[in-house]
Amino acid sequence: MAETYSYRPYKLGDERAINELYFQITGNRRTADQFAWQWLEAPEGRGDMWLIEATNDKGEVKLIGHHGVMPIAFSNGNADLLFGKTENTMVLPEYRNKILYPRFEKKFIKAYQARYDALFSTMGPPAAIRQRKAMGYEFPVKWYSARHSTKGFFTELIFSGSILKNKIFKASDIGLDAKNKLIKNGFLSEDDAIKKTFFDDFWDQARLNFSTSPRRSKADLSWRFWNNPYKDHFTYVINEGRIKGYCIISLRKTMRREVFLEDFCVHSNLEKDAKVLFYKLINALKESGFYSVLILCAEDSALYQYGFINNGCMLTEKLYRCFRKKQSKIMPRKINDGMESALDILGWDVTGIVLEGRA
Repeated sequence: MAETYSYRPYKLGDERAINELYFQITGNRRTADQFAWQWLEAPEGRGDMWLIEATNDKGEVKLIGHHGVMPIAFSNGNADLLFGKTENTMVLPEYRNKILYPRFEKKFIKAYQARYDALFSTMGPPAAIRQRKAMGYEFPVKWYSARHSTKGFFTELIFSGSILKNKIFKASDIGLDAKNKLIKNGFLSEDDAIKKTFFDDFWDQARLNFSTSPRRSKADLSWRFWNNPYKDHFTYVINEGRIKGYCIISLRKTMRREVFLEDFCVHSNLEKDAKVLFYKLINALKESGFYSVLILCAEDSALYQYGFINNGCMLTEKLYRCFRKKQSKIMPRKINDGMESALDILGWDVTGIVLEGRA
């Protein structure tokens, strides 16, 4: 049966078909509320979404592909910026040899590029990276991760072994007891973090100490973390004299005793202040019964520059890095026309704040 292929922008009501396509390709179910959070409710407005459709000779239309760009607010000192993050670029497997996808994306970019100062992707499979390269993206940095132990050396060895074997401490869900312990040891629940006046003007003051960075206003943090429909987030705040900052963590579904460091920021952007906050975080996690914290950041981020990736991480993590064959993920970036003199492709303070938020 002959088919023709066309494309169009998203319209209200398309979310059911997009979610079904998302499930067919990724195997992950996504609710209407989760779709709305990601694509319709961000502080900077609705994302740009383009649908590719196949129409047969009976006039029946089928969604076969999707390309999306999420609007993410950035700043550089006093300057406000809008970056676009490519997300959910997907085509049904049986159509990947029938359509020439790059020609579609070139048209999409032409339509939305003027809205953004820069474009980026977090990470993706080789096919997605090849596509970004074809669209003129650069690949200046890699993502790096590290685990830091909250306990002593002996416990570290036991827990590290459990990570490698993926056996001990594995859990299908996170218990209420773990969450209560975090609250008891100084972490804020999502509701309490939203109410915290500390965040009312934190970024207005801190942004002057950062170059290119995701904006961290209360509205941004509320959307990305505290109103996130996928998982719970806990916030640790330090406000002691000149040292002001916060950490946001989430509990890992596959590791009961480990947390993921979603975001980390100190007002001064100084390494000495960052270390005070980090070791207070480690101690609070220790008191709450957690064994390690997993960090992920780009190599030009403040977290990486503070030394938290290469210094102080678990012994077996260092050994694993030495012998693993898997390469670190790269981060595609593209400065849009007219912004080349105002923006550098390097020096972005990128942490887990720019991830999709689902995992």
